[in-house]
Amino acid sequence: MSIILTGDVHQMSLGSADQNYLKGTEVESAYKYTEIAEYYGVNVTLFFTGQSVDLEPDLCRKIVKKQNIELGGHTYYAYTPEILYTIYRKLFGTRHGPYLIQNWEVKKTINAIQNNLNYRIRSWRDHSYVYDKNTPAILLRNGIRYFSDIVGPNYHKAWKEKGNIYVPVNILPDHDYVFHGSQTKANLNVNNLVQPLFNKGGVSCEDWLINVKKSVKKIVNNNGVATILAHPACMEVCDDFKTFRKLCKYLQNYQTIIMRDLNL
Repeated sequence: MSIILTGDVHQMSLGSADQNYLKGTEVESAYKYTEIAEYYGVNVTLFFTGQSVDLEPDLCRKIVKKQNIELGGHTYYAYTPEILYTIYRKLFGTRHGPYLIQNWEVKKTINAIQNNLNYRIRSWRDHSYVYDKNTPAILLRNGIRYFSDIVGPNYHKAWKEKGNIYVPVNILPDHDYVFHGSQTKANLNVNNLVQPLFNKGGVSCEDWLINVKKSVKKIVNNNGVATILAHPACMEVCDDFKTFRKLCKYLQNYQTIIMRDLNL
């Protein structure tokens, strides 16, 4: 059994709703997040966009020096500008565009992290979980084995397929479901939830944490791999990391691992 705590980190030019409520940048939020995780002895895998590393390399170096942290890739641009990736989708049926374009962007992300941080990534999650038929092979070709784009509560196990190790997010993700910032009970559109398979509408930070604890216990008791998605930005906007501190305090009772240490 394994527990993997993960989060995604983006460049500020993404212009997401959460970024309007942050005290600084998402990378600065990620640094606070890793400080808390380090205090409680919890291992974390954070997926960074390549552009966020290019723009804030000094702080990213401080993050990657922590012994309990793994950095993974999260695309380079996070599908911005949106119009370009909309054109890709219309022309090629996928937001990634053709094989060569997707391969180029994966390499660009790898190089941004390698060149700035002297760190070679082995794990990957696409922005918004968007992947296509080419993604696993492209990742493997570029030395990335661990792939975390699949989401749903029924995936209690990680698995190996054609050299890739698939590590699904199987616990209620924070960003889509937790009331925070501009996402309130009054304006949450349940039709826009990324993964209706969780059969949940919006929840408070407190109820999200209760759900996470129950799910972790269930998956661990069944010798599965519990993969938590808790974004640094969301955890800051939600309640200035109070819920995240409680989560880490709970997880310190278990053995957490970084994604690249998962052995199958």
